[in-house]
Amino acid sequence: MNQPSALRVANPEKGIRLSEFLVRKLRISGREAKRMLDDRIVLVNGRRIWIAKYRLEAGDLVETAQRPTPERKQDPASKRDLVLYEDDDILVADKPAGILSNDSPGSLEAKLGKRYGQVLAVHRLDRETSGCLVFARSEAMLNAMIDQFRDRCIEKEYTAIVLGIPPR
Repeated sequence: MNQPSALRVANPEKGIRLSEFLVRKLRISGREAKRMLDDRIVLVNGRRIWIAKYRLEAGDLVETAQRPTPERKQDPASKRDLVLYEDDDILVADKPAGILSNDSPGSLEAKLGKRYGQVLAVHRLDRETSGCLVFARSEAMLNAMIDQFRDRCIEKEYTAIVLGIPPR
């Protein structure tokens, strides 16, 4: 892993987009700059910023938690068996952070579908959220499960790890 970096924005760079600043200063591609922002490893004046179009001011301190590596990290879904429960009607999977729940070729739904046949995401979790994701194995079960979620018959529990004391 490469070392973190800290860079000051000079007066002539005032107004530059954060992604362009990373490309110029770190000598990386635009795609890699976007990955760094998506991975939430860029700080501006101590605040985590992930918006590529964020405009910098002269004197801003831009820090990266780590320098990019040339190759993309391994797909989290390929590292372990993600299925926690399976029967004829549903499949429950442990969705790692960093992949979409559904609606894309690289989503967890697509990956599990290749392995288990038809699976339909009953709900979703944000890309950067990990947790249990329920998949129906038929349209009928999908509709039944969606009704249960809508009618709040499903109990959900969220856990967060917090660093420091959050403001009230």
